[in-house]
Amino acid sequence: MSDDFVFDGHIVFPPLGTDKKLGLKRGLAAENATYVGRDKEVTFTKDDMALHVHDGKTPGGRLHFRLSET
Repeated sequence: MSDDFVFDGHIVFPPLGTDKKLGLKRGLAAENATYVGRDKEVTFTKDDMALHVHDGKTPGGRLHFRLSET
């Protein structure tokens, strides 16, 4: 991973030198299972620590990434 990108709730665009906030909807997996997010919306489920990408029509979106337990 490049040193230019650090995720701490902000995305930094180094070529432009601008700082933009990234907000994610978050909740429990059971809540997300029935949620239909906008196209390309990303949600975070707190209980299973997973990111879901939505398409505007599928309840729960598509599981994209889950943090492994350590």
